Amino acid sequence: MLVENTRQLGAGLMMIGSPESFGAGGWTGTEMEKAMPVDFQIRNRKVQAVGALAIIMHASEMARGNYWQKVIGKAAIEQLGPSDYAGVLHWTMSGDAWLWGGTKGLLPVGPNRKAMLAAMNRMTPGDMPQFDPAMKMAVAGLARTDASVKHCIIISDGDPSPPAGATIAAFKDKNITISTVAVASHGLSESKRLQQIATATGGKYYAVKSGAALPRIFQREARRVSRSLILDIPQGAAPQIVFPHPVLEGIAETLPPITGLVQTQTKDSSLAQILVRSPIPKDAENSTVLAVWSYGLGRAAALTTDAGNRWAQSWIASPVYEKLFSQLVRWLMRPTGDTGKFTIASNYRDGRVEVVVDALSADDGFVDFLDLQTSVIGPDLRPVPLELRQTASGRYVGSFDADRSGNYFVNVIPGGDAAPLATGVTVPYSAEYRERSSDFGLIRTLAATVPAGGAPGVVRPPLTRTSAAPDSDNADAATIDPFRSDLPPARDIRDVWPWVLLLACGLFLADIAVRRIAPPTDRLVAFLNRLRRKKTAPVEPARLDQLREAKRRAADETSAAKAGARFDPTTAPDPKPATPTGEEEPAVAPEKPAAEETSYTSRLLDAKRRSTK
Repeated sequence: MLVENTRQLGAGLMMIGSPESFGAGGWTGTEMEKAMPVDFQIRNRKVQAVGALAIIMHASEMARGNYWQKVIGKAAIEQLGPSDYAGVLHWTMSGDAWLWGGTKGLLPVGPNRKAMLAAMNRMTPGDMPQFDPAMKMAVAGLARTDASVKHCIIISDGDPSPPAGATIAAFKDKNITISTVAVASHGLSESKRLQQIATATGGKYYAVKSGAALPRIFQREARRVSRSLILDIPQGAAPQIVFPHPVLEGIAETLPPITGLVQTQTKDSSLAQILVRSPIPKDAENSTVLAVWSYGLGRAAALTTDAGNRWAQSWIASPVYEKLFSQLVRWLMRPTGDTGKFTIASNYRDGRVEVVVDALSADDGFVDFLDLQTSVIGPDLRPVPLELRQTASGRYVGSFDADRSGNYFVNVIPGGDAAPLATGVTVPYSAEYRERSSDFGLIRTLAATVPAGGAPGVVRPPLTRTSAAPDSDNADAATIDPFRSDLPPARDIRDVWPWVLLLACGLFLADIAVRRIAPPTDRLVAFLNRLRRKKTAPVEPARLDQLREAKRRAADETSAAKAGARFDPTTAPDPKPATPTGEEEPAVAPEKPAAEETSYTSRLLDAKRRSTK
């Protein structure tokens, strides 16, 4: 709500440093961090103000115990910064083991956060028989880390055997605290065992009966590690103004000294303006004292030191105190005062809200072509889109859906030095819930309506019931027949042309199909024959004598065809006569015979002609 009040409605937001603010207060990863001009996690490895957290998981016998252990483990890891260390110990068939990191156990959260959360989802803690081995591994792993704050959390039902005195002493010697959480403990003695471990090391003891309380407990314990972000400066450090701003107008370049702050990280954004830094720590990215920026329609500021109760006590007696805070708050505030000649109106109708803005200049002239910024917050604190468009001279109109009942806040920024225009729209419940009494006027009007062929209706007295005579007014209620039988039957005339058109389209397509598509009739007949189960007569096998007779007939036909073929023999030439001298006549070349008929049909025609002659 705080963030949306700034981003969507233009209000100011400022966070002041304390052990319960910024990253030290568990605000890491929240919407508040997104609204601030600084990040609450420190990414700089050179900063030694890191923490280490070791979690010892014992199988829980409560309902959904393993599920809640995963939830609380992930909640604790999400609260840690990227430079912090984290490790989880659980019982396996091979004994106590680290969930990640091998023998090291604790790893930096920054590059391994996703892998840690995934391993936590796969974790199945076993029934740990004794505390001592796991606690020895935890103290050894925490001792190896270079962290300023080291903490251990044990979640168990208390039935494992207690740790040895030397193990508790090792935690105390290395300044490592242990917080214990008793979940579904088996009795006073086992709960007392966990309480003694926490008391001996300076930690806290929690006893819970419901798993729903565990995530908040572990977030609180994880903040013990995040307390490493608090930087105490006993010798004091005088902050320096590094960027001029209206907030610091009239204030000296060097501010009175402070004795502490909450370390943050400069946000990677050109909109964030770092105004004041502390000389301690040396790294400029983590020494921010005052930073501001514009966030959405509003403004936000981060003051990492406090308001004078603990770290900035020297500011109270200085004139800087009143001047700085008054100018800072005034700069953060949403502009108020004269809205000029801008007016805003809203109207709810039929599930939509219409917003109308009229813009006039100082001389009552219309102001056109304005780029109005709008913001609407619904009952669920979520933004609702709204766009205002100019529909006439000096008039801008827009609307949005209001499908939820409740309050809608509308904020319009005209631009320039004009103050924002704000209005609210209340969407009531549905219409049937708004009227709680009967509308007798409407009832009488409906009853007076005369139907066709009938008479007007009758208004019966209302059915009431009193405590003195419950059935006094309703004695004749059972005898009243509210239904009328004297009305003509109701008729409903409907057009038939759509059905006729549909039938005509079907017939038209059937006609085209008959004309253009030739169905395979032979296959259809075969299919029908198969359906009728018609059987054809079997073919008798041919006998050997029949085959021989067929062969003889074929041979005779071949011989007859050969005999019927025409044959014209050639006549031999006469011998050559001798000459008177007794010599033979010279040989004369014989004439060439006429060309043989080329066609049997031609020969038949010649024979026909000869016979005719």
